[in-house]
Amino acid sequence: MKGIIPRGPFSKKKSFRGGMLRLVLITTLTAAFLITRQGILDPRPRVRKPLTDNELRQVLAGMTVPSVSAPLAGSREHRLATFGRKLFLDPGLSSNGQVSCATCHRPDKSFTDGLPVAKGVGTTARNAPTIINSRFAHWFFWDGRADSLAAQAAGPLENPDEHGLDRESLATAILRRHAAEYHELFGSGGPVDATATGTSASTTAPPLELKRLAAYTLATIGPYDRMKAVLTIAADRATQPATLISGVLAPATPAAYAPTGRADHDRDSQIIANAVTAIAAWERLLIADQSPFDAFA
Repeated sequence: MKGIIPRGPFSKKKSFRGGMLRLVLITTLTAAFLITRQGILDPRPRVRKPLTDNELRQVLAGMTVPSVSAPLAGSREHRLATFGRKLFLDPGLSSNGQVSCATCHRPDKSFTDGLPVAKGVGTTARNAPTIINSRFAHWFFWDGRADSLAAQAAGPLENPDEHGLDRESLATAILRRHAAEYHELFGSGGPVDATATGTSASTTAPPLELKRLAAYTLATIGPYDRMKAVLTIAADRATQPATLISGVLAPATPAAYAPTGRADHDRDSQIIANAVTAIAAWERLLIADQSPFDAFA
């Protein structure tokens, strides 16, 4: 009788609990197997039909860098790009005479600077991206606020933390340091006599108009606490942040050109617009199209 296991209320309860645990475990494992089999929990995409060789070739062809012909030596495009390279490398186009476009886009570092955030005459809030293959981009800066290489080139020149020049000083520096090449390409740099017709005869818009300058200021305003303050004030006044900054900048903008008048302001804008067009012409030649992937594709 010693080998007989006594039965009682406790033994029955333990047996019932063990059976339920086994049932729950089996049910869970079965459900997990069925769900995984159906692909619900499988993160891998289900490829129902593999790409054909021809389809794969088309995909790879769309991922390669297109071949671009260099401008003919002596052509206006070639001379424009040559002038743009000189402007790109000129540290004299800055408030301290030490910052060029190549300061943040160094040729020996694949046209970056290797720093967490770019440093010009001051310290900016963002990293300097490479400009290699930028001719194939549609939007520029990290937030895409510029829609052309020329518009992108204009921003840093007038940014207080990058080149640190105002428009009048920048236009003066361009003509003082590169007068012969500038006039050979662009002539006098744009009409200056607006009084004869009552309107400015300039056909090129300034590279940074007030609203765009406000947007640029907002995007590069620096530390988060300053950005938050601007956004808070804009929300309290029920206005857009760029509109708020425009209102702050508007009184100072005409005053900077008050001694010389609107015609000189338009001339300065024309000079800068021409200069950044040249810089963009050179940047469009910075192409890397012979990578191992290009060769494979």
